[in-house]
Amino acid sequence: MEKSTIAVQATLIVVGTLHLDPPFPWFDGWHFTGTIDVEEVLYGEAPTRHRAYRLIEADPKRDWRMFPTAFRYFYQALRTKCLWFLRPLDAQAWRPSVHLGCEDLRERQYYEDVIRRFKR
Repeated sequence: MEKSTIAVQATLIVVGTLHLDPPFPWFDGWHFTGTIDVEEVLYGEAPTRHRAYRLIEADPKRDWRMFPTAFRYFYQALRTKCLWFLRPLDAQAWRPSVHLGCEDLRERQYYEDVIRRFKR
């Protein structure tokens, strides 16, 4: 997958920090929910400073015996400020455009160039 795909598929790109709620299993997979505190909007419209985030991890090949380790990594990685690439899930919540939807802030210049080329 091309690196720019995450930005091209996003309808909202922001700089912010995710605050996760405890994950829970459901019939369709593990649900990760939380709130992204938006510091800056790079693309799209974010009328409030807080965006509801939801990710459903439904990979049938996932080895859930590794879940505690995977969740710890997921939780630590997403508690830092990063670039969020999101698409609407419903009227209140947003989901990642690709994978977790988070990219390192050191990649900001690259993604700002992608926004200029493909999103304006």
